[in-house]
Amino acid sequence: MLAAMPDDVKILLAGLEAGRDTLLARWREELLRRSWSLRRMHACAAPDAGGRPSFELLQERCGLFLEALAQGLRGAHALEIGAPEYREPVQILSFTAGWMAGSGMTVTDALALVHSLQEVLPAPREFFQALALVVSEAHCAALSQNAQARYRDAMEKSQLVCTLHPSLPCLFLVGDPDLQALDDAMGRLMMLVVMREAPALIVDGSGLFHPERVLRDVLSLLSKRSAELPAQVCVSGLTPEMLRELRGVTSARVSMHETMQGALAVAAERCGLSWPHE
Repeated sequence: MLAAMPDDVKILLAGLEAGRDTLLARWREELLRRSWSLRRMHACAAPDAGGRPSFELLQERCGLFLEALAQGLRGAHALEIGAPEYREPVQILSFTAGWMAGSGMTVTDALALVHSLQEVLPAPREFFQALALVVSEAHCAALSQNAQARYRDAMEKSQLVCTLHPSLPCLFLVGDPDLQALDDAMGRLMMLVVMREAPALIVDGSGLFHPERVLRDVLSLLSKRSAELPAQVCVSGLTPEMLRELRGVTSARVSMHETMQGALAVAAERCGLSWPHE
C-alpha cells in the first residue's frame, strides 16, 4: 500500500505516526504561542457549558483530528481535502471550528489551529490552505446559525399575549416572526382563550415589519384551528389591499380590520363590553 502512495502522502503519514502524543504536544505549544486568547483560556482553565475546561476539550478534538487524518491517509491516493478519504477529519475540524464559534472564540483562534499545525506537520502549503478554508467557513456558518437562533428566540419571546379584559385575550405581533414563532404565540393565545372561555380574541399586526406575509400566515394558522376555535377572531393591522383581497374569503368567525379600533369594537360587542365603534 505504501508503495502506491504519492510521496507527499507518505511523508505526512510518517510524520503523524512518528509520535502522536509528541506531535499533539508540539501543536498545542505552537497554538498557544500564536493565540493570546487561547493562552488566557488555558491559564485560567475556563470551563465550557458542560463544566470541562474549554482548552482541554479543544486539545481532545485536535487529537481526534490527528487520528482521523492518519486513518484517512492510509487509504488515500492524493493529498486532496475533497477526497472521500478525508471526510472524517474534515468533519471533525469543521465541528471543532463551529464549537469554537459557539464558545466565544474568534475566527483567528480557529485559523490558528491550522497555522500552528502547519509548523509541526510536513505537508504542502496547499493542504493547509484548504484546511484554513474549511475552518473559516465552518466558524462563519456557526456564527450565522447562532445569530439566527438568538433572533428566533427573541422573536418568540417578543410576541405579546395578554388580556385587555378577563374575557378578551389578545396577541400583539411585532417584528418579523417566522412560522415557528407564530405557532408558539398562537398556541399561547389559544390556551388563554380556552382557560378564560373567551367569546372573542384579537390578533393585531400593527407592529410587524412585513404585515402582509405574517398576517397571511396567521390566517392560515387560524383556518387550521377553526374546528377547535369557538371564539370570534378579530384581526387588525391589515393593509387596504389585503382587506380588499381577503374580504369574503375567510371564515365568518374571522373579521378583518385595518385598525385596532375596529377590531376592538367587534370583539367588545361579542364580549358584551362597551367600546366605541369606528
